[in-house]
Amino acid sequence: MNEEQVKIVEQYLKIESNYAMIISGKYGTGKTHFYKNELVPMISNLQLPKKEGKVYDPIHISLFGYSSLEEIQTAILAELYPLLKDKKVKLGVGVVKALIKGFIKIKSLGTVDVNLSDYQDDLKTEAIDWIKFDELVICFDDIDRKSPNLDIQEVLGFINSLVENQGAKIIIIANEEELLNDEKYSSKLKEKVIGVTVHYTPPTPEVFRQIIKEKYETTESVYFRFLNSNDEKIIKVLQANNNNFRNLVFFLEHFKVIFKPLEILFDFDSDFSVLKDKKQQAVLDFTLAITMEYKLGHLNSTNIEDLQNLRTGISIVSLENLLSNHSNTSEVETKDKTYMEIFDKKYFHNIKYCYFGSITDYITGKKAFDQLELKSELQKYFVVENGVVAEYERVLQDLGYMGCLNLSNKEYRNLTFEMLKHADQGKYQLKDYSTVFHYASRFNNRLHFDLLKLTNRIKKGIDKGLKHYIFTPNLDFHLSIDESTEYKDEIKEIINYVLKTNNYINDNNKKTKFRELEVLFFEDFNLFITKTSDTNEEIRYMSFFQKFNVKQFYKNIKNLSNEEIWKLAHYFKRRYSTHMYGEILNEKDFITELLNLLSLPSKKREKDNLQNLSLNYLSKSLTGCVINFGNAVQ
Repeated sequence: MNEEQVKIVEQYLKIESNYAMIISGKYGTGKTHFYKNELVPMISNLQLPKKEGKVYDPIHISLFGYSSLEEIQTAILAELYPLLKDKKVKLGVGVVKALIKGFIKIKSLGTVDVNLSDYQDDLKTEAIDWIKFDELVICFDDIDRKSPNLDIQEVLGFINSLVENQGAKIIIIANEEELLNDEKYSSKLKEKVIGVTVHYTPPTPEVFRQIIKEKYETTESVYFRFLNSNDEKIIKVLQANNNNFRNLVFFLEHFKVIFKPLEILFDFDSDFSVLKDKKQQAVLDFTLAITMEYKLGHLNSTNIEDLQNLRTGISIVSLENLLSNHSNTSEVETKDKTYMEIFDKKYFHNIKYCYFGSITDYITGKKAFDQLELKSELQKYFVVENGVVAEYERVLQDLGYMGCLNLSNKEYRNLTFEMLKHADQGKYQLKDYSTVFHYASRFNNRLHFDLLKLTNRIKKGIDKGLKHYIFTPNLDFHLSIDESTEYKDEIKEIINYVLKTNNYINDNNKKTKFRELEVLFFEDFNLFITKTSDTNEEIRYMSFFQKFNVKQFYKNIKNLSNEEIWKLAHYFKRRYSTHMYGEILNEKDFITELLNLLSLPSKKREKDNLQNLSLNYLSKSLTGCVINFGNAVQ
């Protein structure tokens, strides 16, 4: 790997020079890895030009955050210290003079047991076994990430003194594009100090394979084989993101945490192992995309939740667009596109998009990875019945792009009619019905369906499967149509019907949930309060009281203990504070009517007892709540 670049460095070290060299490349592309793994072995075995039998000593110094030359000199001495443990070895005069400030600093810290007085009598003499600068190759890394307090002119001036006066060989590692942003880093200054520039362009496939070989081939052989078999996909994404190998390592280590327990689930659950390859690919595609975008800073708290609103599956597209040359390695047009549209185009063009909340939470540090949650998510995307792929799912997959193009006319026709029979029985998920219509009518309606009848037929099938559908949040975001798709109006009609059905399911779910809450208030008051107060639960923000029978609720209140009545008063005060918003604002009528019932005159309410005292406190609290409804932000 990088043989030409290694040769350039080797040639620089073999000649007399009074200049430094720079290895320039973008952040995260493996410049330091290249230096340590390819250059250092070469340098350590390279004979000094004029000293037979001696080889170079390489020293690596990261200047990240350094704010003074004294710190740099101290760092050089610290790197030399292992050599100084040999009592026969001393620093040459030039080294001592050049690093005198660092010498004093490191001695004052007591970090290195070297006595400066040992050198005071010898500053005019040299010994053959003393360390001299012309025997060192000093690599200054991260010079572009030094502290702003350290002037770049000072650093390069120090480097210039080493190469001109001491004959040192200096290699600078930096992203020169960043250095150019420093107004003091001029071409004139560079010309004086730097004689050779190596533009580091890593051979992505080779570097990727070397990384996974070194990290996983021996200790994680199953994981290594999986990565190796998917190298082309990973490399394409890596190349689309400026070959940032630092981010690649972040992905590899985090994906390992996901891959290993998932592999165990596949091994011990035969039903779950059906469609294993497709499940692994879906997890790989999603994890690869969000780890890269998260590390680049593109995904953050302002947009991370939009991932679950991105369409799932493959959007309905024209065959022409599907076969276009766009891929995740080509530049994505950003004009007039939202970030999520760019994200979708960049990573999921022509492949199935599956959102995994369990992976998102893990990568962003919200929660530890939960393999059982991921298993549940995968089971929703990949439907398996009795250990095999459901027949209706298999038919839909066989008719998908690109497999349908390999079918004979007879096979295509038979599969299409089989798909429609499954649709007649309502077997598909709600999100699939627009795809069913599209597969039946594509290619200019080659099977000659009456499109109006086909639309109505699919609607009837949707109604047929009503009992087994599960409400899908944000379903409208999951259904997308390419502008060039055939019969858009009919597909939009089906999508609207699907969304209407989805909303109907949601309304029914809410009614059931609200009825259960009403019963819970009567049967277990404390559990009701706990359940509807939890800020992590959706029910906390739902408008359920307006669905309650207020008169029955009032009767149930009178059956509470006095302590529970006071507790209810405080519950209402928290729920209907001046900061309330959303659906809760719809509960004003319920609270007003409840207050009226509490205020009705009666002989029982006139009695001076603790229950009436408690009910009066509740009434007073509700009065404040009604006022808050008027003050709340609508």
